[in-house]
Amino acid sequence: MMRRLQRKLPLLFLSFISFSVLFTQFLTTYQVSVTGFSFFAIALLCVVALLRYRLLKFPVYLLSGSWIFYQYVRLEQTFSLSWFRTAGQLIQSEIARFLTGEMSFIPLEVALVILLLLLILLTELQIEYERIYLSTLVIIVYMLLIATFNRVDVSYKIILLLAVALIMRLLIVAKQEYQRVIYGSVLVIGLVIGASLLPITSIRDELVIRSARIRNHLNQTGFYQLFEEGASGTRTGFGENDAVLGGPLMDDHTLLFEAKQQTAHYWRVESKEVYTGTGWRNSSSYNESIYEESGGRIYLEDEAYLGEYQPRESIELSFSLNDSYLPLPYGRVILESETDFLKLERSHENGRLNYASASDRTNLTIGWFQPDYTQATLAGVTNQEIEHYLSLPILPERVVTLAEDLTADKPTLLEKVLAVEEYLKNSSDFRYSKIDTPVTPKGRDYVDHFLFDSQVGYCDNFSTAMAVLLRAVDIPTRWAKGFAPGEVVREEDGHDVYAIRNSDAHSWVEVFFDGVGWVPFEPTPSFSQALDSTVATSDSSETSETSQSTEESSTSSSSTELSTSNESTSATDEPTTTNHFWEPMIQLFKNSWRYLRWLILAVCVLSLWRWGVTWQILILWRFNKQSLIRVYPRLLKQIEKQQERPAEQTLHAYAERVEANFPIFDGDFRTLTQNYEAALYASASIETQEIDYPFIKKLLAKIRKMNKNSI
Repeated sequence: MMRRLQRKLPLLFLSFISFSVLFTQFLTTYQVSVTGFSFFAIALLCVVALLRYRLLKFPVYLLSGSWIFYQYVRLEQTFSLSWFRTAGQLIQSEIARFLTGEMSFIPLEVALVILLLLLILLTELQIEYERIYLSTLVIIVYMLLIATFNRVDVSYKIILLLAVALIMRLLIVAKQEYQRVIYGSVLVIGLVIGASLLPITSIRDELVIRSARIRNHLNQTGFYQLFEEGASGTRTGFGENDAVLGGPLMDDHTLLFEAKQQTAHYWRVESKEVYTGTGWRNSSSYNESIYEESGGRIYLEDEAYLGEYQPRESIELSFSLNDSYLPLPYGRVILESETDFLKLERSHENGRLNYASASDRTNLTIGWFQPDYTQATLAGVTNQEIEHYLSLPILPERVVTLAEDLTADKPTLLEKVLAVEEYLKNSSDFRYSKIDTPVTPKGRDYVDHFLFDSQVGYCDNFSTAMAVLLRAVDIPTRWAKGFAPGEVVREEDGHDVYAIRNSDAHSWVEVFFDGVGWVPFEPTPSFSQALDSTVATSDSSETSETSQSTEESSTSSSSTELSTSNESTSATDEPTTTNHFWEPMIQLFKNSWRYLRWLILAVCVLSLWRWGVTWQILILWRFNKQSLIRVYPRLLKQIEKQQERPAEQTLHAYAERVEANFPIFDGDFRTLTQNYEAALYASASIETQEIDYPFIKKLLAKIRKMNKNSI
């Protein structure tokens, strides 16, 4: 045991450093305080790894892990069988809530169990089996995922992890092969330098674009939400604070409400009119209270709209969460509540309708009348400059120049609006992606950075850019937000039931047309025009967009007549054959082959470096007529790394010495030496029945084990 402790102690200390980095990052992500116990817990698991007998080790692991879990999840009980039962029920309940979509992130209790099991596995890999690079790779992958979706800088921690891994590897092989240590160090240093330079190279950009479909698919399926910052973080959903926009988003599929209806449409919640250079805000928060008693109805419509309406449709809304806002379709609506009393607050400034209290939220029946106008109606409207909706901060000159260039040869208000929409929606300069969208650098204008630098974004980027570009040429706009139509989940009484989730949260642009009011426009690629029935689109929610190619462009909404008869679209429409999940993987492989071949070459070189001698010996034995004469000197060289042979010592004496010092050979090396001398001195291929291919394989395994145990 003392010899084992002496040999493993350096690995234990360095493993403690690596696992402490992992564990403290996990606690920070879940907003749990890092205390002295956090480091004691890691030290405890590392010490358990020193135990030799597995029958004893793994029960101790489980007991230690349970006690560590208890320190963070006490449940107001002592550490007893009763606590185990309660904790088990809690974990089972939390897993069920996560799988059913009630929770959009892995709860702390479940995540802690998974992490502790992972730490036990990594402890065994790193300390017992000395698989340093594999365990370090797992830790670094976790750190990178955390960094991507929680906006934290882990670069120094990753450098520390790589340095610790290199030192551990040095400790393992230093006594055997100094050349390998040097080559390995150069390789690791090269990888670190390459990783630091990769973001500024064209290779990185190419890989990001080519892998977009796969990463978007992972985002849609909820993979990235496993690594988000506890219950909060950069997730899709309706948010109140839009002061600072930008940065990556992960999909959250929490169900918000269901709508039983005939026609798909956007769900508007509010608009904002003040662009600040980093995001949006409202200039005022004036609310008017409106309510009706039992049997009454609430009528709502856009007072600026002077046209006709289509026939009434009925919508039944049922809510899953008690949020205060009430999402509504465009047009005239009649609200009828299931309760005896309905009290709402309406903001005239942004059109938002709130329940007086979130607890008052109840299921509703909506009588809906769509506005009935056409593109010809809008084409005859002249621009009405409403000062309040033209305000802008000081913009970079190139933003204004771009707006003027896009609209210079467009004579009517509608043509100017559609020109800007077309540019953002269908230009090959821009790419849609939630997970690749960067955070706007401090001091930079949000729209300017998107239009000319990053050119990668999602609905907030495209809609804000359109609103600002139109304001730059004196066209009044508002930034609207709410939800895309959602997904058809079932049919009831001849009507479709749509499920609207956090992942359906969306933003678009409203432009003022005199006599028609605020008309929605959709600049985000692959989303349908809010009130355009003739636009061909594959999906109409941001959820569906994540599974589309970020290089696709949707059909222009300006190509045909504008109407309020919507296409019935779904957030989870099945993709066509060309969008099958395996298709982008095949395409990615084809496009990445020129890079992949170098990776394969690197793997081959590393494999030859690690296993070259073994393969060389086995191949020689298989295909050489005098295999023993050629193989023995190579085997002898491997053994001499651990047992030096004086020049004057005979092979027979040396073999006896090796067998005495390394019982692991159990006479095999002596047998090999005797056969070699017989073949050598007889000047013929004299190979006895004892030496065959399995014998050589077994001897090579013993040599590797000897080298490992001698560290």
